[in-house]
Amino acid sequence: MVGRILNLISDHIPPAEAIYEYDYRAFGYYDAIKIGRNLFEGNQDILSRFWSESVVQTANLSGGYSIQAIYLFSDEDENTDIDFWENKTLPFLFIIMIQLSNEGSELPAFKNILEQQITQHFNTPGTDIKLQIMSYYTLDENDIVCAIKCADYAAGMSILNSLHAPMNQINLGGGKYAQIAYTFTISGILADFDEALKNVVDKDCECQIHVVERYPGTIEDICCHEQLKNKSGLKKNMLLGRDDFLITFNFQHWGEVLELYREERGIFGKSQVHMDKVLSVSTKFIYENLETIKLGDGSLGYPRGSARICSGLKDVLRKKYGELVSQENAILYGSDNGNQQEIENQLAYYKAIWQIINSIEKFEYQAFPDYVYLTIYEPLKMLVYKIVEFENINYDLRCIADIYRFLTAVNQISQNLNKADRQFTQIPELNAGSYHVPIKLTAYYSVFIYKVKEFLNTWFGKGNFYEFLLHPGMNETIRVRKLFQDQNDKNRLLLVEMPEKQVFEPQYAIITLIHEAAHFVGSLLRNRRHRYRMMNLSMARMIPIAAYLDKRTNEFMTNESFVYLERELRDQFEIRIEKEREYLKGTKTDIDEDLFSHSEYLEILMQNALNTFLGESLNEKGDIFETIFGFYIKNQVDRGSLQAGCEKMLWERKNEFEKCFSEFIYDLQCGKTEDNKKLITVKFMLDILFYLLKECFSDIVSILLLGLSYTDYLNSILYNVSIPLENVAESEISIRVALVMEIMVSKFRTGRNFPDDSWDINDIRNLYAQDKTDKKEFYRTLLAVRNIIAEEPQEEEVLLKLDLTSHNKKISVTDICYDSKVLNYLAEYLMGCKKELCEKIHGDGKKEIEEIREAYKKLTEHYDVAGRIIFINQFVDQYRKKILTKNHKNMI
Repeated sequence: MVGRILNLISDHIPPAEAIYEYDYRAFGYYDAIKIGRNLFEGNQDILSRFWSESVVQTANLSGGYSIQAIYLFSDEDENTDIDFWENKTLPFLFIIMIQLSNEGSELPAFKNILEQQITQHFNTPGTDIKLQIMSYYTLDENDIVCAIKCADYAAGMSILNSLHAPMNQINLGGGKYAQIAYTFTISGILADFDEALKNVVDKDCECQIHVVERYPGTIEDICCHEQLKNKSGLKKNMLLGRDDFLITFNFQHWGEVLELYREERGIFGKSQVHMDKVLSVSTKFIYENLETIKLGDGSLGYPRGSARICSGLKDVLRKKYGELVSQENAILYGSDNGNQQEIENQLAYYKAIWQIINSIEKFEYQAFPDYVYLTIYEPLKMLVYKIVEFENINYDLRCIADIYRFLTAVNQISQNLNKADRQFTQIPELNAGSYHVPIKLTAYYSVFIYKVKEFLNTWFGKGNFYEFLLHPGMNETIRVRKLFQDQNDKNRLLLVEMPEKQVFEPQYAIITLIHEAAHFVGSLLRNRRHRYRMMNLSMARMIPIAAYLDKRTNEFMTNESFVYLERELRDQFEIRIEKEREYLKGTKTDIDEDLFSHSEYLEILMQNALNTFLGESLNEKGDIFETIFGFYIKNQVDRGSLQAGCEKMLWERKNEFEKCFSEFIYDLQCGKTEDNKKLITVKFMLDILFYLLKECFSDIVSILLLGLSYTDYLNSILYNVSIPLENVAESEISIRVALVMEIMVSKFRTGRNFPDDSWDINDIRNLYAQDKTDKKEFYRTLLAVRNIIAEEPQEEEVLLKLDLTSHNKKISVTDICYDSKVLNYLAEYLMGCKKELCEKIHGDGKKEIEEIREAYKKLTEHYDVAGRIIFINQFVDQYRKKILTKNHKNMI
């Protein structure tokens, strides 16, 4: 098994004087080729090594050149691969990138037949080997990358001539054919010219050198240079366009050409003449009467049919765009006094979107799949929808900012994909957001999100539509940004920022992508009414816990007052929240009433209602206040430690009681972060509850959809945490994971469970017992929290069952969640979501889930390289056919 990075090196203009390391000198746009080592050494198929290697190579860049990485994969024995690259007896190298247009082509069969036909044509048994070929699979736009070594440059050109011949359909046998759609080739010769010349086979050839001169007139100095002036048939012709001049001459021996490119002394080899006189050179070699190898059987394939989707998007925009142009012209020429600023703002984003649609429209005419197009199209259609929608409602500058973010993301995608595509750019990179990411993987992830979205929407949607645009980002982990913070839940456009490294780690990337998608898709599965009820019960419990643990109020809290306060809060919260809901409905008339159950609105409702209620009820005149203090007096009397007549002295402590509770309530309502730690406030309590419910929900969706084991899940959590591992045990992350574990391993006293043998709590105990790393405390916490959840909570319980804090540490919001009843409320809600999802997974949605799980396994388990890449092609191609067969006439 082989995995290599092949780096194509291009000198900047002007080239750097420093001599960088390379293996082959190239003569076209690229100036050199460097062959990376086998990153799958020892048959360890670790894709992330490609990212780590690219980090090292990027760090070595000196500013004088750029590199473009091509990722090569092979199932060949690594010794065969090593022997090929270490052989220096064949000096010329041709790197041929081949794209196939036919659907479902069998890449191994094509690769083997191509290698056999080329090798058999040039190599005669019993004689010296004249040509060697090694073919690879790749994750960029191409299907096969052929590396061909030969002693005769003309032989390599003959192969190219054959690949460009009309008979480019190759018979694979069994009625199957591979149709070649496109080839792109880079050629070079061994960097050690002296070693190369020992084995070169010479033929008469014409050399063409395209030159961009540094200053007017310097071309004369170059042509008169001693290395050129005596060349046979030397000609100089002026050119228009990118190059200034074309120098041509004939040669019979390759030493004549290579002398021009020797480092430091060759006129085009970073000599002083080169630095002073030339900006860039590009060299080509012309052979006449090249032979053609019969690679195909002469029959032609049929290109794919394409729907004209982009023209439909233009039709949607055309009418309004024309109206805006007319209005703009009328204002400019004084016949209209309209709002010029508003019209110009709208024109700006209409124009930008029109240009993007026009640019990607060309991909619809391609005879082979294009991953740029597939990645961008569906989100772009949603953007057009949103723009048309915004013309009918009031929009603000945030809409324009979101459109700009979307267009920036599309630009980043196209920049990245074109770096690995056949459309090689010829300018140095100046964009920090340009990455070198395998575009087939990017498209694969986009299709994966699409499949998960379709599954959740089919069974748990409400006619809402969501589109995810995945693009490279610089975050620590995958993050999703919702564009257009409008009040419409039916059509959402979301940007998915994906760190470059995580693209190379599908075992984590796919889990995280599903987790993030689950935050938005599947409204009915969330059962928001049940979630709302559990939130109320939890808050009614957490506020008394906060009072019980607070040093100021602890003395005055009794078991009776704790239970009383919890019941009173439980009864009053919903009444207050409904009042707050009615108030908000009056101020935001354009909000769909369903949205009030969404977390972003529900949190505001609950926070306002709770703070109002606390301010009105828990004060010196409130009944609740009097009752709590009464319980305190009764408790002191019942203890029998007071002498007769001392009750009056206790009532004199009422002022102290009022002061303590007033301070406590004020902090609950208005407390702020202190020493980078969150105080116990209503807002922070709601924050942690929403965090736990939302994150656990998405965790459970990703676990069930992918069939994850507990180790898969734990590893994905630890991979994505952004805080030091030693702090995880004391954070809400430990509660989150413990809740998920309990839901996965227990029936949790609520109906049917779908057991999974891979979720065994004893295995977690073993991890804790055997681990000697900094994860040990995390595992201990998981087990301890799960024990709390598993217990039947008692009404009169007021003390926490788990104490992870020292006596001197200030109690945090996280600490008050370590309560059996609070954790059970959360678990009850999550178990209901799991039960409903499992019924579809094991019932009507079983087929779709099997496809999703198969797609996950193909990229994360160790399969043969060819099988994995073929599967990626097929997976993406199914999506392509689906969007091309949609009815796009009524897309909006």
